[in-house]
Amino acid sequence: MTIRQRLEQQEYLLLAPYASHSAESAGRDREEVPCDLRTDFQRDRDRIIHSKSFRRLKFKTQVFLSPEGDHDLGHTPYEHIGERTLDTLLPEGFRHNEQSLRVVEKLEHDGSGLNLTREVRDGILTHSGPRQPGTPEAECVRRADRIAYLNHDLDDALRSGILRADAIPPDCLKVLGATHRERINTMIRDIVSCSEGQPHLSMTEPVENAMNGLREFMFERVYRNEWRDPEEARCDYVLRHLFEYYCAHPGEMPEEFAMIGYEDGTERSVCDFLSCMTDR
Repeated sequence: MTIRQRLEQQEYLLLAPYASHSAESAGRDREEVPCDLRTDFQRDRDRIIHSKSFRRLKFKTQVFLSPEGDHDLGHTPYEHIGERTLDTLLPEGFRHNEQSLRVVEKLEHDGSGLNLTREVRDGILTHSGPRQPGTPEAECVRRADRIAYLNHDLDDALRSGILRADAIPPDCLKVLGATHRERINTMIRDIVSCSEGQPHLSMTEPVENAMNGLREFMFERVYRNEWRDPEEARCDYVLRHLFEYYCAHPGEMPEEFAMIGYEDGTERSVCDFLSCMTDR
């Protein structure tokens, strides 16, 4: 028995019966010989963290320009500002979760993609957006994404002086906690206690309402506030002019993106090129 097979057996002992087990994966678009050491999902993890797109993330922002990290390999430079700009430039629109899937399916490995399992690709696509996750693990990713960005963006806003602590809705703080650590701890523990033994994730009504209230507050005071206007205008200017330039001079892009232009059109290839750029 190989190490992979032993790991697959351990999953049946350790994971819930409704979990996504490696041995029962829906598979890849292109069949591969199984690894003797790693499960299919472990191989997917390794392929993602060693991909060029993932390594570029350390130079991309989330809401505030030039923090130290990010967590989604489809993000554009200037993050949501860049996403909005590219959405107006690309005729079919641009969404970072869809771009994340395009990265792993087509852009990596010189156009051949990473050949990830269907379960992992579903988790990438449904971590945000209207489509609902197809596995409990993808539900975890979707919940984790919201918990992470809400709390880290709030922390960034407080440290930068954009927000004062006494501006945060007191009803939200009363339920979730007054500190960064307490809020994350409350949300995660609530999900664990509500979801244990269940095939889907859920939260108690008070915690979910407080979390949604905090999200609405963040959209009003941080994500859509006028303090962002000068930075947004600058980022929009840079991306629009780069888009126009490379659409007029596609031959100046790296060869891999020029080849995409032959298959999917110049505008699509330019958006792929720009979305792979970092803030720097």
